[in-house]
Amino acid sequence: MTRMYNDFKKMSTQRKFCTYGLLIFIVIVLMISIKFTYAYYNDSDSYSMIGATIGDFDPAKGDINMKIYKQPADSDEYVLTYGVPSVGYTFEDSKTFCYNTITKVQITCNNNNTGDCHYSYNADTADLSLTSNQKVTCEFYFKRSIESDVNLYMYVEDDDHIDRIYNNKNYRLVNDYPTDYTFNTGVCDNSKGTVTCENQKCTVTSTEKSKCRAYFDKQSTE
Repeated sequence: MTRMYNDFKKMSTQRKFCTYGLLIFIVIVLMISIKFTYAYYNDSDSYSMIGATIGDFDPAKGDINMKIYKQPADSDEYVLTYGVPSVGYTFEDSKTFCYNTITKVQITCNNNNTGDCHYSYNADTADLSLTSNQKVTCEFYFKRSIESDVNLYMYVEDDDHIDRIYNNKNYRLVNDYPTDYTFNTGVCDNSKGTVTCENQKCTVTSTEKSKCRAYFDKQSTE
């Protein structure tokens, strides 16, 4: 009887140790999870954009946003573009403007890889990066530095917004190679220029300075 009692007492002690051990393990796991969660929401993110990205986009909808503006060939005004212009443009650091995405209040963001909000631009690789520990939108500006001999303008078929009419169709000017459209034709101001577009790339040949236009039509729904 005594032996059975001692065995039962020994088993109870072992169960207690197992229970305590399991509870300690759960507490440690919870502490680690909380620590990782805290680090996730307070860590910073960095995004890089190289060259020109093609496609539709809706700026200033994330936590860290980069809005990139460039100066067109025929205007001193800046227009929103899809990526960092890699050739013929100079980064204008003095025009950089950052603000809280929600409150729209201006935020100080440094161009020296230090501080809670900072950015950097590599002219050799056309790499632009932005790092912040809070929601931020930064506007970056690129000034035209080289005058082009041949300028290409891209137009998409649009019945509601008319920038140009060609062959009795209405077209709207766009900043980059359009998606979901089919290349129709290209026309240059001089008769010696030609334009061909395929695989999201346009090729322009001309022996004289000229303005060329590429027209893209809506894709057939049939």
